[in-house]
Amino acid sequence: METTVIIGNGVAGTTAAATLRRNGYEGTIKLIGEEAALPYQRPPLSKAWLLDSDRPKPTPLRPLSFYEDNRIDLMRARKVAKIDTNERRIFFSDGKTTKFDNLILATGAAPRRLDLKGPT
Repeated sequence: METTVIIGNGVAGTTAAATLRRNGYEGTIKLIGEEAALPYQRPPLSKAWLLDSDRPKPTPLRPLSFYEDNRIDLMRARKVAKIDTNERRIFFSDGKTTKFDNLILATGAAPRRLDLKGPT
């Protein structure tokens, strides 16, 4: 049976996993994310939101039961260190590995701080 690994458990990765199941994919689905929390909606960041002391709590994209009911292996708090496409293997920072037949990269983006003097 095929294994599809999705790296990135945000909106794109979670939607990819849900779509695979909805369209009849019967193989193993592994959804990998670095955070320990359930996948959640990332709020739009603005200065007003960052300064607001009454910030809303992140809203989970799906309840835990969704992943269980749809046979999606939600691999939380797992940092990918290396992808070997020839061997079709994912290496995690803790030294463990997992194999894949299909790979979806849904990692999004992270801001990069500029190395400038003065206020940023």
